[in-house]
Amino acid sequence: LVNELSILTNAAVEGRLEVRGNENKFNGGYKEIIHGVNSTIDALLLPIKEGTDVLSSMANGDLTSRITNEYKGDHQKLKHSINSVADSLCKALSDVAETVQATATLGNQISSSTEEMAAGASQQSAQAFEVASAVEQMTKTILETTKNASSATEASKNAGTIAKEGGIV
Repeated sequence: LVNELSILTNAAVEGRLEVRGNENKFNGGYKEIIHGVNSTIDALLLPIKEGTDVLSSMANGDLTSRITNEYKGDHQKLKHSINSVADSLCKALSDVAETVQATATLGNQISSSTEEMAAGASQQSAQAFEVASAVEQMTKTILETTKNASSATEASKNAGTIAKEGGIV
């Protein structure tokens, strides 16, 4: 019995948790002891195996996987911790997805606004060109009018001079 328990202990310490005691070697109470140790190991490993399976599923992209069996004590704490991590991870990814969506929407709005501003700037540029052309045309007209006014003034002076001479004659 001591030898069989030593084999189980060494296997557990080495991480070989699949090793079980051989109940068929014993009878009576000794057989019950080995059976009890084997059952204890199975009971300890079941929630750990389920937790490992859930974590593996999550690592492979299935974030809906959860521990569903009912456990007691520390095993329930383990179940709750793994399921809480999965829930938190799903929430965080959901928040990231919402943020990405909001950012994309804002990016589209900014792009639209930029296009509108560019169109407005183009219109303003065209209108400024039209105003500049009109100012240039007015400037030419003013210069021409000034020239004509100067000519009219000169003609008036000449007419006045001729009228004086005509009055003298």
